[in-house]
Amino acid sequence: MPLDDTDRRRFYLAALFSLIALPALWFANRDNPAPRPNIATAGVDLPSPAASAEPTAGTPITVKTTIGQSNLPTLDTIRDTDPIFLDGPAPQRGGVAEIAVPTADESDSIFAQATFLSTVPDTRTCLAKVIPPGQTVTVINLDNLRSTICRISLAPTSQRADIVLHTNNFVGLADLTDAPISVQVRWPR
Repeated sequence: MPLDDTDRRRFYLAALFSLIALPALWFANRDNPAPRPNIATAGVDLPSPAASAEPTAGTPITVKTTIGQSNLPTLDTIRDTDPIFLDGPAPQRGGVAEIAVPTADESDSIFAQATFLSTVPDTRTCLAKVIPPGQTVTVINLDNLRSTICRISLAPTSQRADIVLHTNNFVGLADLTDAPISVQVRWPR
């Protein structure tokens, strides 16, 4: 994206300011052996030089800071209380939990990307590469769970999408501006 004159001036002004300010800060702080804060330090709690003893040569200087520490009180993450179950009975300790597993339906399905074309031969025809031609499939939009039914025709090899629906059929699944959409395609075994 090309910059207009105002943006170009702002960019050059910011660059010029950085080129002047950074060396000036370095120059102001380069010969400062004192253990007190310098010009570039902000938000660091240091003891005052008068209150601390003068460090001798070879003695490390200890600095206490609060940078990176939270001011919030600590919370215990592990509790000795039992969990609260909002609905249903509490499970028995040491028991086996029951898990509801839905029965398998008698259909094959794939997850695919769907789009539309107005040149598909019939409004109830879909073009797909991986599904056998002649199958009647249910196409389900995964975002809003709307579905439509169409018959598969063999797709051209140049087709990029997994499944292509007629424009009138695609409108039943999603808005045309949402294409391509994620769908689940189901067909009987």
